[in-house]
Amino acid sequence: MGLPALDTSKAAKGRTLLIFAPKGGVGKSTIAMNLLVAATQHGYKARGVDLDPQRTLSNWDAYRRENPFSKHLTPVEVVPSHINDWRTVWESNADYDISIYDFPPGVEGFQDSIYSLTGRGDYVLIPFGPGHELPHLIPWMKRLLERERKVAFCMTKVINPNYTGARVAKTEAVKHGPCTPVDIPMRDDILRSSQGFSVFDHPKFRGRDEFQILWNHVCQEIRL
Repeated sequence: MGLPALDTSKAAKGRTLLIFAPKGGVGKSTIAMNLLVAATQHGYKARGVDLDPQRTLSNWDAYRRENPFSKHLTPVEVVPSHINDWRTVWESNADYDISIYDFPPGVEGFQDSIYSLTGRGDYVLIPFGPGHELPHLIPWMKRLLERERKVAFCMTKVINPNYTGARVAKTEAVKHGPCTPVDIPMRDDILRSSQGFSVFDHPKFRGRDEFQILWNHVCQEIRL
């Protein structure tokens, strides 16, 4: 059974959620696509902004449109752009209730743009897995906190929350910054993104409850 959604009858305009990590494979696009569907299903005018040169979010949207079950799937809007052109797309944030920005998988050559953009978002999520990503992420968390930005780590790809690696990673993360109230598990239904699905497309998809908690948390943090 899914968790109850928040009341979205009084939506604020122009909110921005930035999903950033200076390396790939940590679940940025997975978070973006699932929260984009959540926002749309809850009645918000939402868009995803794909700043990833690999176009993971845009490709997912294309798969979603081409899926044989597409008429049963919530349509979403994804806008491809480039991190160095972020100002152009930023100007139209006010046309949406929420824009969800999916960042590139690296920072090489993009440092100035990333620094500028992360300094403007309403909320920044920094995903990390139970592996060895944290040393690369902690300096960015420190920079954002020093700039008094609203930011949180979000642990992803958790196979077993009681696994030593997951517990050690989470313990280390909370030493350096806020963490979201839920970790995102490794689930087959979450991996269905290669077919254009999200966990919100079927009530029995596993991972749905965790993403609902994450979505409700985001709403509270950005006062949507």
